[in-house]
Amino acid sequence: MRGHLAANAFLDPLFPSIGQHHSQWVRFAVSSALLIRSEENSSAITYADLEGYRKSRIKDQIHHFQDKARAAERTYWIWHSLSHGAAPAALVVVFLAFLVKTDANFFHSHHTPVLLKSTDSPWFSAFPLLFLPIFLPLIASLSSSFLAAFDFGRRAVRYQEMVEALEVSDHRIPPTPAGEESQNPIASPATLARIHSQVRRTEQVLLHELVEWLAAQKSGFGH
Repeated sequence: MRGHLAANAFLDPLFPSIGQHHSQWVRFAVSSALLIRSEENSSAITYADLEGYRKSRIKDQIHHFQDKARAAERTYWIWHSLSHGAAPAALVVVFLAFLVKTDANFFHSHHTPVLLKSTDSPWFSAFPLLFLPIFLPLIASLSSSFLAAFDFGRRAVRYQEMVEALEVSDHRIPPTPAGEESQNPIASPATLARIHSQVRRTEQVLLHELVEWLAAQKSGFGH
């Protein structure tokens, strides 16, 4: 509803294509947009309307995706570091445990280091031989699974792309000309065409992100 209200003065209610909305939202999107259009006069667009759209829609979404991008990047870095650190370490400790086990079975522990077969340090022996070969592969697999399931990698990149696209929209929307009252209607057809084009582009960017988000939600966990 906030998107409809903010873009009402600039958009046809059926543009962007209503078919891109989630099927459960199509009727709501059409009816709410038509209701707004029937109650408000969208023919007289003022610079105050344009500035309100810039602040309540574009800048609000920029701040939203900046916060999301920072959170996604931080979480991605944590799980990515765990995954890429635990995976090679797991190979090493599993290989060492295999050698020790082979030595115990075939060479009666003649080649096992003294610290690993010392009865005075059972915890030290159990940690590398019993705990790490299980713990490190588990951490590596869980980290990789979380990265894929929660889509952290795509989100870290995608949200930053959204910020950049919205910042371009913010710069392309014309400001109030010097000496012009903000409450005066925008009379220039060229300026109106430019505004319509840019607002439609902005709403398409936001709608495409919604479609992507729904697809990611269906294939993984909700976020």
